[in-house]
Amino acid sequence: MSTRACGISISGGKATLVILDGNRDDLKVIETDFKKIELDDDTNQDLIKSFYTAVEDFFKQYQIESIYIKKGNTSGKFTAGSKSFKIEALIQLMPYKVELVPPQTIASFEKKNEIPINKFDELFKYQVDAFKVAFYGIGM
Repeated sequence: MSTRACGISISGGKATLVILDGNRDDLKVIETDFKKIELDDDTNQDLIKSFYTAVEDFFKQYQIESIYIKKGNTSGKFTAGSKSFKIEALIQLMPYKVELVPPQTIASFEKKNEIPINKFDELFKYQVDAFKVAFYGIGM
């Protein structure tokens, strides 16, 4: 079954986005106008609304069917910041299928499956996590 999925990794108030179209055997990366959307000030209501609108417009423009977010860690050495959790929540409020995928799930999936990231030269290094979570989700 073919689908269009957006993988998102969040770091430092920036949501990095990768769109995959197809299925795990016949996959293409959709080129977009931008690769990241930033939430500058998570205490400013106007900026939060602006972020929400920018992300929603992005999903509409690229006809996203499902969204997979690499979930932020809630404890430990690599605990995510407040902006990351706000970004996760804002996206979850949108009228799309949204799944938060723990990093451990992605790592376990990667051990059992080949993730063909090397086939896609158009990806930047900072997009690797977003690609992995989208690839995980596209076969669900």
